[in-house]
Amino acid sequence: TRASSATVVNKAGLIETVQSGIPRIDFLGNTNGALLLEPQRTNLVTYSEDFNNVAWSKNGALIATANASTSPSGETDATLLYNTGNENRISQNISVVSGNSYTMSVYLKNNGGNNTITFQAIGYSSQSITINNDWARYDYTITATSTASVQFRFLSFDNNINLFAWGVQAEQSSYPTSYIPTQGSTVTRV
Repeated sequence: TRASSATVVNKAGLIETVQSGIPRIDFLGNTNGALLLEPQRTNLVTYSEDFNNVAWSKNGALIATANASTSPSGETDATLLYNTGNENRISQNISVVSGNSYTMSVYLKNNGGNNTITFQAIGYSSQSITINNDWARYDYTITATSTASVQFRFLSFDNNINLFAWGVQAEQSSYPTSYIPTQGSTVTRV
C-alpha cells in the first residue's frame, strides 16, 4: 500500500527503484531476500546525484566529473571527485530542527587517492572514515542543538583525494534508510 516509489538492493547487488504499491524484496545482506518495511522518510538533499549542481558548494581545488563510473545502480552516473589542493570539501545546507537526529549518507568508492575523508556538519563533531576500493555506503549522524540551516559536508584535508561518489541522502533519523533519489527538490518515500 506504499503510495510512492522506493529503492531496494536487488539479487545482483544493485540499487533499483520499485514502483508504488509493489512490495520491496531486498537482498542486502540476505541471499534469500526479505520484505523491506521502513518508516516514511524525506531526503533533504535536493540533488542526490548531481554534484555539479549549484546546490552543492565546492571549496578548494575540488573538481567533479559527472558520469565517470558505474554507480551502485548499475548505471554510468557516478561522479569522480578529485582535487589539486588542500582542504577540499563539497557541501549542501540542510534545515534542521532542535532536538531531532539527522543522518547523512553517501555511497563512495576509492579511486586510488587518499582513502580517508571526514564527514562534518558545521558546529558538530566530525567523523573520519576510510573509503573502500568497492562501493560502500557511509553515514554520519548528528542531533540538532538548534533550529537552523546546517552545512553537511564531506571533505579531505589531503591534496590527494580521488574517489567516486553517488547517492547522497540526509534524513531526519538516527540511522540511514533505503536510498531516496532527488533531482531538484526534497523527495519523500511514503
